[in-house]
Amino acid sequence: MTKYKLGLDIGTSSIGWAVIAFEEVETDGKSEPVDIPLEIVKSGVRLFSDGREPDSKISLASGRSTLKAQRKQKQRKFNRVKLLNEYLLKQNIISQADLDGNVYTLNAYEARNNAVSAKPELNKVLRAILHLNKHRGYFDNSIIKPNLEAIKAKEEKDILKVMEDYLGEDNQFISLSEEQKEEFVADILKIRKTKVVQENKDIYIFKTEDKEQFCNKWQSNFSNEELDKLFEEKDKKTIKTDIVKELKNAKGLKDDESRIKKGIPHLAKILEKENLTLGQFLYQKDLENEKLAKNKDTFTSQKSVRFTPESEFFASRKMYEAEFEKIRTNSLNHNILNTEQWNRIRDIIFKQYPLQSKEHLIGNCGLEIGEKVASKTSSVFQKFRSLQFLNNLQYAFVDSESDRVSYKNLNSKEKIDLLNILNKENLTTSKLEKYFNNKDKILKTNWKTSDEEGSDKGVLFKRNNTFSTMADYLG
Repeated sequence: MTKYKLGLDIGTSSIGWAVIAFEEVETDGKSEPVDIPLEIVKSGVRLFSDGREPDSKISLASGRSTLKAQRKQKQRKFNRVKLLNEYLLKQNIISQADLDGNVYTLNAYEARNNAVSAKPELNKVLRAILHLNKHRGYFDNSIIKPNLEAIKAKEEKDILKVMEDYLGEDNQFISLSEEQKEEFVADILKIRKTKVVQENKDIYIFKTEDKEQFCNKWQSNFSNEELDKLFEEKDKKTIKTDIVKELKNAKGLKDDESRIKKGIPHLAKILEKENLTLGQFLYQKDLENEKLAKNKDTFTSQKSVRFTPESEFFASRKMYEAEFEKIRTNSLNHNILNTEQWNRIRDIIFKQYPLQSKEHLIGNCGLEIGEKVASKTSSVFQKFRSLQFLNNLQYAFVDSESDRVSYKNLNSKEKIDLLNILNKENLTTSKLEKYFNNKDKILKTNWKTSDEEGSDKGVLFKRNNTFSTMADYLG
């Protein structure tokens, strides 16, 4: 009797299948019949998209994920506002009339400035608290902090290179002070970007009056010829697209996250130098904007008081927390609210709720019943994958006696030695040849090297990332 079985090999972007014919053969009559494979009736593979953009390798779901994260953030903010309002009403700290509008007529930045200086007023302290509850800063939970000095040095070098490319080697940009260099680059990057549909490209255009003010501002530092080199020859209002893109790349402004992480230390340095809270700093910017709005003759754009990824500075959660503590201390000194009330308000504004558990998404182990699979970052898994690779690795070499190509598995000593290498660094074909000291005779291995662009190109097998990362920090 012929029987058929379907075999499936399910991968991330493909499914391989095969139908195999079996014949049921009787044994000695005491045991159950045995299935003897006869032939592969039919086989094939179905390829499908891996769910990523082919060029950028970005997930196709990234758009939906971004919108979902924004909805969650908006809902959390709404919940915080509702919870704080209910608490203030329950404690009779504020009336419903004030909450419905009266307290919101006050300038939020002036209220935050007043709350930490001189004798605070209750209505301004409440306005400051309500404002902090809506905007509480960027929370950075990354462990590895960037080397700011190295980033700054690279940025200066890259900007000089851009200026040399467009203004020439003997340009006047080099003679500017550090503050002037930053201001000049900032003025270029403030240019309005307009989409030209016919040509399907982005161009950067100055308004006529803005261009005149820009040139008047910098004509004492640059010659007219140098300033003209920044603009397209056909349209003297349109700045060269490439210079804007290259300056953004040089300043690390390619994406929102890098802009934010650059802006935080920049603002922290200003607050520390001038001994200001975040609210006092923003109040100063608000006053500056009032003056700039009255003066139309100078080419100086109003500084945005709100923090956006495009801002030259960005606020972290720690800055908001530090300001809240100063408001609380100053208010307690003047008997505005009690300690218990301040503690509860702080919990409402700044409590970081734990991330949602993803434990239910972890697969079950196929070897141990009731156990979950090991994490990819666990030392056990990392060692397992290294040993699995070394057990399967074969290399082809030319036998010195017979001149024949032979295939050989690693012996125990070779596995241990190569395992020690994988604990520190990636294994490449050249390192494997160096280990055997037999470069001319090793032909190939049964393992394909990575052909992806970047640091992994040419790698035979990636290192034990957990062990090597810990070794980098612990020595």
